[in-house]
Amino acid sequence: MLKTHSQAVVSLGIKNLKGFINRSSRKKFHSADPDKDLHFNVAKLPNKFKKVLTIIDGIYTLERGPAIDGKAHRKNILVASTDILSADMVGSKLLGIEPADVPHLVVAAKDRNRPTDLSDVEIVGEKLEDLASHHEWDFIYNDAGDLPLPLQRIGVQGLKYHKYDSSLCTYCSGINGILLTIIKSAWQSRKGKPFDNVEFLNGKLQEPSPGMNKTILIGQCQYNKNKDHPNIKEMIPIRGCPPSTEDVRHAFSQIGIELPANMFKNIDKAAGFLMSKYKRRPEFEESFFQIT
Repeated sequence: MLKTHSQAVVSLGIKNLKGFINRSSRKKFHSADPDKDLHFNVAKLPNKFKKVLTIIDGIYTLERGPAIDGKAHRKNILVASTDILSADMVGSKLLGIEPADVPHLVVAAKDRNRPTDLSDVEIVGEKLEDLASHHEWDFIYNDAGDLPLPLQRIGVQGLKYHKYDSSLCTYCSGINGILLTIIKSAWQSRKGKPFDNVEFLNGKLQEPSPGMNKTILIGQCQYNKNKDHPNIKEMIPIRGCPPSTEDVRHAFSQIGIELPANMFKNIDKAAGFLMSKYKRRPEFEESFFQIT
Protein backbone atom coordinates (compact mmCIF):
# COMPACT_ATOMS: atom_id res chain seq x y z
CA MET A 1 0.00 0.00 0.00
CA LEU A 2 1.14 3.56 -0.71
CA LYS A 3 1.61 4.79 2.85
CA THR A 4 3.86 6.64 5.22
CA HIS A 5 5.25 5.10 8.40
CA SER A 6 5.87 6.73 11.77
CA GLN A 7 9.32 5.14 12.11
CA ALA A 8 10.45 4.13 8.61
CA VAL A 9 9.06 7.33 6.94
CA VAL A 10 7.49 5.24 4.15
CA SER A 11 6.38 1.62 4.10
CA LEU A 12 6.34 0.36 0.51
CA GLY A 13 7.82 -2.63 -1.33
CA ILE A 14 11.01 -2.99 0.73
CA LYS A 15 9.53 -2.32 4.16
CA ASN A 16 6.59 -4.59 3.35
CA LEU A 17 8.99 -7.56 3.11
CA LYS A 18 9.38 -7.37 6.90
CA GLY A 19 6.05 -9.17 7.07
CA PHE A 20 7.68 -12.33 5.72
CA ILE A 21 10.08 -12.83 8.63
CA ASN A 22 9.25 -14.46 11.94
CA ARG A 23 8.39 -12.69 15.18
CA SER A 24 11.81 -12.95 16.82
CA SER A 25 13.50 -11.57 13.70
CA ARG A 26 11.06 -8.64 13.57
CA LYS A 27 11.97 -7.73 17.13
CA LYS A 28 15.68 -7.82 16.30
CA PHE A 29 15.10 -5.41 13.42
CA HIS A 30 14.31 -2.72 16.01
CA SER A 31 17.85 -2.80 17.31
CA ALA A 32 19.42 -0.37 19.76
CA ASP A 33 22.62 -0.52 17.68
CA PRO A 34 23.00 2.96 16.10
CA ASP A 35 24.75 1.49 13.05
CA LYS A 36 22.51 -1.54 12.46
CA ASP A 37 19.18 0.01 13.37
CA LEU A 38 15.71 -0.45 11.88
CA HIS A 39 16.58 1.50 8.72
CA PHE A 40 19.76 -0.52 8.07
CA ASN A 41 17.97 -3.83 8.63
CA VAL A 42 14.96 -2.97 6.46
CA ALA A 43 17.25 -1.91 3.61
CA LYS A 44 18.83 -5.38 3.56
CA LEU A 45 15.52 -7.25 3.13
CA PRO A 46 15.47 -7.46 -0.70
CA ASN A 47 19.17 -8.18 -1.15
CA LYS A 48 18.77 -11.95 -1.47
CA PHE A 49 15.75 -11.78 -3.76
CA LYS A 50 15.91 -12.37 -7.47
CA LYS A 51 14.09 -9.88 -9.67
CA VAL A 52 10.44 -9.76 -8.61
CA LEU A 53 7.43 -7.69 -9.58
CA THR A 54 6.57 -5.02 -7.01
CA ILE A 55 3.09 -3.49 -7.10
CA ILE A 56 2.21 -0.55 -4.87
CA ASP A 57 -1.50 0.02 -4.37
CA GLY A 58 -2.24 3.72 -4.19
CA ILE A 59 -5.95 3.57 -4.95
CA TYR A 60 -6.06 4.72 -1.34
CA THR A 61 -2.99 6.23 0.34
CA LEU A 62 -2.39 6.48 4.08
CA GLU A 63 -0.99 9.48 5.90
CA ARG A 64 0.67 9.04 9.32
CA GLY A 65 0.57 5.25 8.96
CA PRO A 66 0.99 2.41 9.21
CA ALA A 67 -2.00 1.77 11.50
CA ILE A 68 -5.72 2.36 11.06
CA ASP A 69 -5.56 5.60 13.04
CA GLY A 70 -3.82 7.18 10.02
CA LYS A 71 -5.69 9.29 7.47
CA ALA A 72 -6.66 7.69 4.16
CA HIS A 73 -6.96 9.54 0.85
CA ARG A 74 -8.51 8.34 -2.41
CA LYS A 75 -5.77 8.79 -5.06
CA ASN A 76 -6.38 6.10 -7.73
CA ILE A 77 -2.67 5.38 -8.28
CA LEU A 78 -0.91 2.11 -9.10
CA VAL A 79 2.88 1.73 -9.27
CA ALA A 80 4.56 -1.35 -10.74
CA SER A 81 8.18 -2.26 -11.41
CA THR A 82 10.42 -5.30 -11.56
CA ASP A 83 12.95 -3.21 -9.61
CA ILE A 84 11.82 -2.86 -6.01
CA LEU A 85 14.01 0.15 -5.19
CA SER A 86 12.77 2.06 -8.24
CA ALA A 87 9.17 1.32 -7.24
CA ASP A 88 9.80 2.56 -3.71
CA MET A 89 11.58 5.74 -4.78
CA VAL A 90 8.67 6.57 -7.09
CA GLY A 91 6.23 5.73 -4.28
CA SER A 92 8.07 8.01 -1.90
CA LYS A 93 7.92 10.88 -4.41
CA LEU A 94 4.17 10.30 -4.84
CA LEU A 95 3.81 10.72 -1.06
CA GLY A 96 5.60 14.06 -1.33
CA ILE A 97 8.74 12.75 0.37
CA GLU A 98 12.18 12.84 -1.26
CA PRO A 99 13.78 9.36 -1.36
CA ALA A 100 16.95 10.97 0.02
CA ASP A 101 14.95 11.70 3.19
CA VAL A 102 14.03 8.04 3.72
CA PRO A 103 16.93 6.35 5.57
CA HIS A 104 16.32 2.79 4.38
CA LEU A 105 16.02 3.91 0.74
CA VAL A 106 19.33 5.76 1.09
CA VAL A 107 21.01 2.58 2.40
CA ALA A 108 19.41 0.41 -0.31
CA ALA A 109 20.53 2.83 -3.03
CA LYS A 110 24.07 2.90 -1.64
CA ASP A 111 24.17 -0.93 -1.63
CA ARG A 112 23.32 -0.83 -5.34
CA ASN A 113 25.52 2.17 -6.21
CA ARG A 114 22.47 4.08 -7.38
CA PRO A 115 21.31 7.71 -6.98
CA THR A 116 18.15 8.58 -5.05
CA ASP A 117 17.03 11.37 -7.38
CA LEU A 118 15.30 9.02 -9.89
CA SER A 119 17.76 10.09 -12.60
CA ASP A 120 18.29 6.43 -13.56
CA VAL A 121 14.58 5.49 -13.42
CA GLU A 122 12.44 5.42 -16.57
CA ILE A 123 8.87 6.37 -15.70
CA VAL A 124 6.00 5.57 -18.06
CA GLY A 125 2.39 6.60 -17.61
CA GLU A 126 1.28 9.66 -15.68
CA LYS A 127 3.72 12.37 -14.61
CA LEU A 128 4.83 12.19 -10.99
CA GLU A 129 4.34 15.90 -10.45
CA ASP A 130 0.68 15.58 -11.50
CA LEU A 131 -0.01 12.87 -8.93
CA ALA A 132 2.28 13.65 -5.99
CA SER A 133 0.83 15.17 -2.82
CA HIS A 134 2.43 15.72 0.56
CA HIS A 135 1.67 13.11 3.23
CA GLU A 136 2.75 13.62 6.82
CA TRP A 137 4.53 10.68 8.43
CA ASP A 138 5.74 11.88 11.84
CA PHE A 139 3.74 12.25 15.06
CA ILE A 140 4.71 15.62 16.51
CA TYR A 141 5.90 15.98 20.11
CA ASN A 142 6.82 19.08 22.11
CA ASP A 143 10.29 20.62 21.88
CA ALA A 144 11.55 18.49 24.79
CA GLY A 145 10.31 15.32 23.10
CA ASP A 146 8.60 14.20 26.29
CA LEU A 147 4.93 14.81 25.47
CA PRO A 148 2.89 14.49 22.26
CA LEU A 149 1.89 17.94 21.04
CA PRO A 150 -1.87 17.21 21.26
CA LEU A 151 -1.46 16.39 24.99
CA GLN A 152 0.58 19.54 25.57
CA ARG A 153 -2.07 21.61 23.80
CA ILE A 154 -4.81 20.42 26.17
CA GLY A 155 -2.57 21.32 29.12
CA VAL A 156 -1.41 17.94 30.46
CA GLN A 157 0.92 18.48 33.42
CA GLY A 158 2.91 16.27 35.77
CA LEU A 159 3.52 13.60 33.13
CA LYS A 160 6.21 12.73 30.59
CA TYR A 161 5.59 10.36 27.71
CA HIS A 162 8.79 10.26 25.67
CA LYS A 163 8.69 10.08 21.90
CA TYR A 164 9.21 6.63 20.41
CA ASP A 165 12.34 5.90 18.40
CA SER A 166 13.21 3.21 15.87
CA SER A 167 13.99 0.72 18.66
CA LEU A 168 10.30 0.50 19.63
CA CYS A 169 9.14 -2.73 18.03
CA THR A 170 5.75 -3.65 16.61
CA TYR A 171 4.61 -5.43 19.75
CA CYS A 172 4.95 -2.39 21.99
CA SER A 173 3.96 0.19 19.39
CA GLY A 174 0.66 -1.68 19.09
CA ILE A 175 -0.44 -0.40 22.51
CA ASN A 176 1.25 3.00 22.27
CA GLY A 177 -1.78 4.78 20.82
CA ILE A 178 -4.08 3.09 23.33
CA LEU A 179 -2.04 4.34 26.28
CA LEU A 180 -2.01 7.89 24.93
CA THR A 181 -5.78 7.78 24.40
CA ILE A 182 -6.24 6.65 28.01
CA ILE A 183 -4.06 9.50 29.25
CA LYS A 184 -5.99 12.07 27.21
CA SER A 185 -9.32 10.82 28.52
CA ALA A 186 -8.04 10.71 32.11
CA TRP A 187 -6.70 14.26 31.89
CA GLN A 188 -10.04 15.58 30.70
CA SER A 189 -11.75 13.97 33.70
CA ARG A 190 -9.14 15.35 36.14
CA LYS A 191 -10.21 18.92 35.32
CA GLY A 192 -6.71 20.38 35.43
CA LYS A 193 -5.31 18.40 38.36
CA PRO A 194 -1.66 17.53 37.48
CA PHE A 195 -0.40 13.96 37.48
CA ASP A 196 2.07 13.02 40.21
CA ASN A 197 5.31 13.42 38.20
CA VAL A 198 4.78 10.26 36.14
CA GLU A 199 7.15 9.18 33.36
CA PHE A 200 6.48 6.63 30.60
CA LEU A 201 9.47 5.00 28.87
CA ASN A 202 9.44 2.76 25.80
CA GLY A 203 11.76 1.07 23.33
CA LYS A 204 15.34 -0.02 24.02
CA LEU A 205 17.14 3.33 24.38
CA GLN A 206 15.21 5.59 26.76
CA GLU A 207 16.40 6.04 30.34
CA PRO A 208 14.64 7.41 33.44
CA SER A 209 14.83 11.13 34.25
CA PRO A 210 15.81 12.24 37.75
CA GLY A 211 13.13 13.71 40.00
CA MET A 212 10.14 11.70 38.79
CA ASN A 213 7.92 10.04 41.39
CA LYS A 214 6.66 7.12 39.27
CA THR A 215 8.34 5.52 36.27
CA ILE A 216 6.34 3.24 33.96
CA LEU A 217 8.49 0.87 31.90
CA ILE A 218 6.56 -0.23 28.80
CA GLY A 219 7.52 -3.70 27.56
CA GLN A 220 10.07 -6.35 28.44
CA CYS A 221 12.98 -4.50 26.81
CA GLN A 222 12.42 -1.42 28.95
CA TYR A 223 12.01 -3.52 32.07
CA ASN A 224 15.23 -5.45 31.44
CA LYS A 225 17.16 -2.26 30.68
CA ASN A 226 16.03 -0.01 33.51
CA LYS A 227 14.57 -2.11 36.33
CA ASP A 228 17.54 -1.28 38.58
CA HIS A 229 18.16 2.28 37.38
CA PRO A 230 19.12 4.63 40.24
CA ASN A 231 16.90 7.45 38.95
CA ILE A 232 13.75 5.41 39.54
CA LYS A 233 11.91 6.29 42.74
CA GLU A 234 8.93 3.98 42.15
CA MET A 235 9.00 1.52 39.26
CA ILE A 236 5.78 0.41 37.60
CA PRO A 237 6.52 -2.28 34.99
CA ILE A 238 4.35 -3.26 32.04
CA ARG A 239 6.15 -6.50 31.32
CA GLY A 240 5.83 -8.94 28.46
CA CYS A 241 6.45 -9.04 24.74
CA PRO A 242 3.83 -8.08 23.76
CA PRO A 243 3.05 -6.18 26.96
CA SER A 244 0.52 -7.68 29.34
CA THR A 245 -2.88 -5.99 29.29
CA GLU A 246 -3.27 -6.84 32.98
CA ASP A 247 0.00 -4.99 33.69
CA VAL A 248 -1.39 -2.03 31.72
CA ARG A 249 -4.47 -1.95 33.96
CA HIS A 250 -2.30 -2.25 37.07
CA ALA A 251 0.08 0.49 35.91
CA PHE A 252 -2.72 2.98 35.35
CA SER A 253 -4.28 2.05 38.66
CA GLN A 254 -0.96 2.93 40.33
CA ILE A 255 -1.19 6.48 38.93
CA GLY A 256 -4.85 6.90 39.84
CA ILE A 257 -6.53 5.86 36.59
CA GLU A 258 -8.93 2.94 36.91
CA LEU A 259 -9.68 1.14 33.63
CA PRO A 260 -12.81 -0.97 32.99
CA ALA A 261 -12.12 -4.68 33.37
CA ASN A 262 -13.49 -5.39 29.88
CA MET A 263 -11.61 -2.58 28.13
CA PHE A 264 -9.13 -4.76 26.25
CA LYS A 265 -11.76 -7.38 25.44
CA ASN A 266 -13.60 -4.78 23.39
CA ILE A 267 -10.55 -3.14 21.82
CA ASP A 268 -11.39 -4.60 18.41
CA LYS A 269 -14.41 -2.30 18.33
CA ALA A 270 -12.08 0.70 18.23
CA ALA A 271 -11.65 0.17 14.47
CA GLY A 272 -15.31 1.05 13.94
CA PHE A 273 -14.86 4.27 15.85
CA LEU A 274 -11.77 5.23 13.84
CA MET A 275 -13.45 4.42 10.54
CA SER A 276 -16.46 6.61 11.31
CA LYS A 277 -14.57 9.64 9.97
CA TYR A 278 -15.03 8.25 6.43
CA LYS A 279 -18.79 7.81 6.78
CA ARG A 280 -20.93 9.49 4.11
CA ARG A 281 -17.90 10.34 1.99
CA PRO A 282 -18.58 8.91 -1.50
CA GLU A 283 -14.93 8.06 -2.19
CA PHE A 284 -15.08 5.68 0.79
CA GLU A 285 -18.32 3.93 -0.13
CA GLU A 286 -18.55 0.86 2.14
CA SER A 287 -19.29 -1.53 -0.72
CA PHE A 288 -15.74 -0.93 -2.01
CA PHE A 289 -14.38 -2.80 1.01
CA GLN A 290 -16.79 -5.69 1.51
CA ILE A 291 -15.53 -9.24 1.11
CA THR A 292 -18.01 -11.57 -0.57
